[in-house]
Amino acid sequence: MNMLVTLAVTIATINIKY
Repeated sequence: MNMLVTLAVTIATINIKY
């Protein structure tokens, strides 16, 4: 169930990067 958390963090990081 950590996959959802990792996905959310990845999306957030990408949003911050751009």
